Order: sequence, then structure tokens, then C-alpha cells
Amino acid sequence: MEVILKEPEVTEDYVRIPVANKEEGDRIRTITISEDEGIKALYAGNRKVVLTYIFAKEKDWDLAKAKKWIEDHKKESGSSDIKDLLNGLISIKEVGRILSKENEELIKKSITVLNNLLDKLATKQEVENAER
Repeated sequence: MEVILKEPEVTEDYVRIPVANKEEGDRIRTITISEDEGIKALYAGNRKVVLTYIFAKEKDWDLAKAKKWIEDHKKESGSSDIKDLLNGLISIKEVGRILSKENEELIKKSITVLNNLLDKLATKQEVENAER
């Protein structure tokens, strides 16, 4: 059965752009990609797939700008998407409400280590691609 993605939706507060189809059994949650930029996403945690990006109009997002952001991020090596996803899944502010200060510091350090690793992997991929 072929499922067609819904069209982008512009509301009073948000620009919503679907990028993958919801499947039966998906466990969906809203994650924060960038609080500063006003980007969130609907995420199917069981499949590790972003279904819809949500851009806050109060941060000056419009449909064209949001589509360009998605396209620009598709072109990257992929590590940036993973980095965005990890940052969204492990929001320091969310975690801080639940865990102790000691654990919050450990999580911050872990995210830094993961970001550094992803940056190194992206650089390695760029070198390999350039050698081809």
C-alpha cells in the first residue's frame, strides 16, 4: 500500500512540513531540534525517524525558508541530522527537571563527546568522498 505524504501546513503559529509517513504502531513524540531557531519535530521513536518538522513563525520562519532548511540539511553528510536528533532527544532543560545536577553535568559532557565524534565522522566522510 502506497502512502502519500501530507502537504505542508501553515498555521497562525507554525509551519509544519511532513518528511516521512506515519506507520501503524509508531510511538510519536515532539522533540526540540533547536530552541533558539524555533525548530521542533514529530519523531517516531520506535523507527528513529523524523515525521514532520515544525518551525515557529515567531522565529521568522515561512514555508520557503523552512523548505530550504530541510533541503540544506538533507544535503549534509547525515551527521548533522543525527546531532540535531540527539540534541532534540536529550534536551538538557528537560533532563535537568528530572535528574540531579550531577547527572545533568554528565549528560552535557556526553553530548559534547557525541558532537565531537559526529564532527570527526563527517570530516572523515568528506575526505573519503573527495578521494573518489
